[in-house]
Amino acid sequence: MGFTTEAVLGPPPLTPEQLFVQMQRLRAYAVNKKLDMTDAFDEYAGSGYEKNIGIMDTQRFKSVMGILFGGELTGHTLQSICMYYGTGGLDAGGVDHVSVLWKKFSIDFDNVPLFQEPEMPVDPELMAALRAMRSEATHKRLDMTDAFEEYSGTLQEKNTGIMSKNRFRSTMGTLFRGRLNQDVLNAICIHYGVGDPDPRERGSFTKVRWKRFAIDFDNIPPPPPPPLPDPSPEIVEAMRGMNVYANLNGIDLANDFEEYMGGKDKCSSDLMPRAKFCSALGVLLGRATSLYQLDWGMLDAICACYAAGERDARDPKYHTHVQWREFAGDVNRIQPMPYLDGLQGMVHAYPQVGACGDPHDTDAARIRPVYGTTPTCCAASFGTMPSGAAGFSDAQAAGAVAAARAGKKAMGGGGGASAAAIKSTRSTQRSTGRVS
Repeated sequence: MGFTTEAVLGPPPLTPEQLFVQMQRLRAYAVNKKLDMTDAFDEYAGSGYEKNIGIMDTQRFKSVMGILFGGELTGHTLQSICMYYGTGGLDAGGVDHVSVLWKKFSIDFDNVPLFQEPEMPVDPELMAALRAMRSEATHKRLDMTDAFEEYSGTLQEKNTGIMSKNRFRSTMGTLFRGRLNQDVLNAICIHYGVGDPDPRERGSFTKVRWKRFAIDFDNIPPPPPPPLPDPSPEIVEAMRGMNVYANLNGIDLANDFEEYMGGKDKCSSDLMPRAKFCSALGVLLGRATSLYQLDWGMLDAICACYAAGERDARDPKYHTHVQWREFAGDVNRIQPMPYLDGLQGMVHAYPQVGACGDPHDTDAARIRPVYGTTPTCCAASFGTMPSGAAGFSDAQAAGAVAAARAGKKAMGGGGGASAAAIKSTRSTQRSTGRVS
């Protein structure tokens, strides 16, 4: 029985193309371990002449490569590297060179480009579902890449961008909280699957490329924002009344809406379900101790004007969401709110005596039943209360009227602020960076 050349000398070395593929695989492993090959070999290289010229004994080179890569490096690949980067004469066995150009190998290795996965066309139905999910993520102000990095179980999953399919499913369920179709999730796992085939689900894989999915998801163009509202004169007048009431009571609608939804951390969208908006506005302005009365017909008109989202399936005449932040901003923009701004530290020059008009103006007496002293029913329940304790004094009422009158003249002439004036103020504040 004879011996073949391959049995004695081993298999032939890899071709340059084959070695390049193996180097790409090792390069990905080194990147995941945050490994710089030049610095690593510089630590293991001996001192003196050989270190300075960048050569190393072949056996030392093989041991260093084994320490750095462990089981990721095959003997055939290591033998091919030693043959391509070998220098000096052959050893006694006549197979390996006595030394290896470790510095040249390290520089070439660090310059190997990482493997780029080819772009896979996404099914049109899956893309439509991803666009709907992108809209939901936009409303939640959700960055998919950052979210998945937080839910990565191990450092290897975080660095490689690959996680187990079960962890990927649980992460998606946590992020979208019941708004994710199971069939869509299965399609995502199949499209971005990697690793061994999953024997429990035919056509699927045991792992998912979460980083590739997150990048593709974040690159989906978000849906266009809802059109800016165009309030009617009746809505403008109602919002002016809210403006005066909020100013006198120090109510910041935008901040109170956020608090109603759980604070800034939980308020992740500028849209609010219509039913929740109605209840929130009723809580903020229509309390039992409040002097402000909400009209349901006007509330429906406001919801229709500031509508967003799709038509409600149960009641198609309504939309599912309301632009609450835009509404709160328009209420603040409709006319100046000096008292509220003073509470927030935004007024630097307060009105002087006489600047708010005549406190004995008949307009003040006319609106006193609305913004003035405590109504008879409240007085009967709580007894006689001093001026200013439960309602507003004459001077406060007069100041409110003067402020409303000044706002009318500034924004819409004598007849009140128009929708065009609100749009102009809105665009001016956005261009200057002041958002109410």
